[in-house]
Amino acid sequence: MAESRWRKLGVQFYALSIREKSLILLAGLLLIILGGYLWVIDGQLSKMAGLEQQLKTNKSQYLGLQGEVAELQLALSKDPDKILQQQIDELISRNNALDDSLNSQTAKLVPADRMPQLLISVLNKSHKVKLVSMESLEPVISQLEDDRPNAKVHIYQHGVRIKLQGSYFDIADYLQSLKTSPLGFDWRAFDYQVTNYPIASVTLELYTLSTSEAFIGI
Repeated sequence: MAESRWRKLGVQFYALSIREKSLILLAGLLLIILGGYLWVIDGQLSKMAGLEQQLKTNKSQYLGLQGEVAELQLALSKDPDKILQQQIDELISRNNALDDSLNSQTAKLVPADRMPQLLISVLNKSHKVKLVSMESLEPVISQLEDDRPNAKVHIYQHGVRIKLQGSYFDIADYLQSLKTSPLGFDWRAFDYQVTNYPIASVTLELYTLSTSEAFIGI
């Protein structure tokens, strides 16, 4: 059937005039050329679309790099070494101010080397209390130093252990004198025992603070 159809078309074609045959051949040739042209154009359009997408990607990456460069330039303009030095200077200044404050406060306390003399002076005002013994305790760095690890001026805790004898009320008066005196004593240990009623003995550890590490001589 297809063969007879092609024969029929061939008979019709040969029956046409030369001008009509030429027009048909020209139209067929144009169709072939146009098809090839469209194939080439379609490929170029696809390639252009790919290039456009690549350009968009590259532009996005470029803008991202520009942002990173701007951040780096800002960081460099701030000079991190300078900022670090400013922080160090501030800490040193604060530490020096704290040292000055502590020096001012410890100046109001009993000097460690005068501690035994002042204790005896207070004791002499209470004739009913007897000094049995007095010994120096080894100086130790104060717990205040825990908050000042880099301090230039250290604070030492100096102590004296004294043993007294007297009646309850006489010893109480002596302790009250120490408590109310402007000498800046602090006691940490207290041992009270009745040895021969009404006489009792009390062992007391008294402390003061100082920036000097020198051992108290008695």
